[in-house]
Amino acid sequence: MPAEIREYQHGRLKMIRHLVFDGWKLMAGEVQTQYAVSTPTGEPLALFDPTGKRVWRRPKQSLYGLRLGGHGENPQLDPGLRFAGQLFDEESGLFYNRFRYYLPEATCYLSPDPTGLWGGENTYRYVQNPTKFIDPLGLAGENVFMHYTNKADFDGIMKSGVLHPNVSGKVYITDVLMSPKDVMRDLLINNPNHIGRGDYAIIFKIDPGERGNIRSPSRLEYTHEGKLKLNNILYAGKNPYAILEHLDYDTRLKLTDNQVKIRKCGGK
Repeated sequence: MPAEIREYQHGRLKMIRHLVFDGWKLMAGEVQTQYAVSTPTGEPLALFDPTGKRVWRRPKQSLYGLRLGGHGENPQLDPGLRFAGQLFDEESGLFYNRFRYYLPEATCYLSPDPTGLWGGENTYRYVQNPTKFIDPLGLAGENVFMHYTNKADFDGIMKSGVLHPNVSGKVYITDVLMSPKDVMRDLLINNPNHIGRGDYAIIFKIDPGERGNIRSPSRLEYTHEGKLKLNNILYAGKNPYAILEHLDYDTRLKLTDNQVKIRKCGGK
């Protein structure tokens, strides 16, 4: 007499057992196993069956765990594991982390760290950087900004190591990662004189003494009075956020808004 036992956890299929009985005696059994390929933090990237065939792949996601565009292949096989120690809760859309929940859209927890200030000054953030820093390469920290430009100006800046002010004596910088299209649309207001100004990015950390020279005239931009010397460049090259230009504008705008919300979760 054959039997199939399906085991579920939080509404997700975890295991299938195939059993064959002769009366009350178990004659044969089979367990369906998948093998995971994971990130260094333990988050599964893909599942493979015993023959080596990929049966599930994690969809693309933002730096802070927000899934981008669809559920990927065979979503029923998604193990539900997210960042280290987190389990996806389908009912709420939050990441369960034993003592509290993590919200990927805001990149921070919904309740403070139960250990208090032992966990850091910002009791809502996820580890050291995802809710405080704009850190696409894992190199950044506090007082990190970026300057978008075109190829010709990029070469000049890298040669001199200085951001020179405009005729008003100001250097424009931002702390928001944006695709080249969004730099043109949201920062440069589609000014035809600035075509290509979002193609290159210089991400840098300023000296603490320079912070007093920086003002925020708008939601997305900062200005620095006078020339700004680049002593600590973290990244320089083609705009790394160009990889998101295949997404529709509303989705990209949501990513921009999430970065602005980071400031409210204890960022700059």
